[in-house]
Amino acid sequence: MPISVLNRRQLLALAGTATATAFASRFAWADAGHAGHGAHTGHAGQGTQPVGSGLDLDSDRWVLPEPRKIKLATNLNAVCLAPVAVADSQGIFKRHNLEVEFVNFGNSTEVLLESMATGKADAATGMALRWLKALEQGFDVKLTAGTHGGCLRLLTLDDGPKSFEALKGTTIGVTDMAAADKNFFSLMLKRHGVDPVRDVTWRVYPIDLLSVALRRARSRPPVAPIH
Repeated sequence: MPISVLNRRQLLALAGTATATAFASRFAWADAGHAGHGAHTGHAGQGTQPVGSGLDLDSDRWVLPEPRKIKLATNLNAVCLAPVAVADSQGIFKRHNLEVEFVNFGNSTEVLLESMATGKADAATGMALRWLKALEQGFDVKLTAGTHGGCLRLLTLDDGPKSFEALKGTTIGVTDMAAADKNFFSLMLKRHGVDPVRDVTWRVYPIDLLSVALRRARSRPPVAPIH
């Protein structure tokens, strides 16, 4: 039973670092689009700009007057953070007088933030929407740039909901309740007139069971939101 893409994440209007499923006979699944990426899925990093911004990154105006060493915390195994590795391998950092030492944490957002708070890193790349709680609690960090968009997807069966409005009354599966995809699609639902708290149910599944739950939903009778 094929699964079709309902929506892909658009680049957030955030200058900084930056997934969800529906249940019963109408079930949707939001995903980060990169298994193994862990908690770090929409992204922002140090010194990059979205394509089409009109910003010439090769311009001399962005070159530091003298070399500067920085420690950059990132997950070097995360496909969606590849722009960081590319910038290093292509010499972009060096051309801008940046001597970058990578701190490869490969763990949760909490560990990432801790690396900055304890001085183990000067900057970090991660999911902006994963940082909301920390920012809410006063974590002192500046979001500087976005590295790319398009890695968050909301999936449904071919005969399932085809719009955000049609998701009203459904269950959406996520990997955890603080996931960046859940936060992002909550914003999108709200924008399309669907209350992400009252009008849909969010249910947590292990990432490898999301597609299984989506397919099994067809054989189950409709259920009312329970969350």
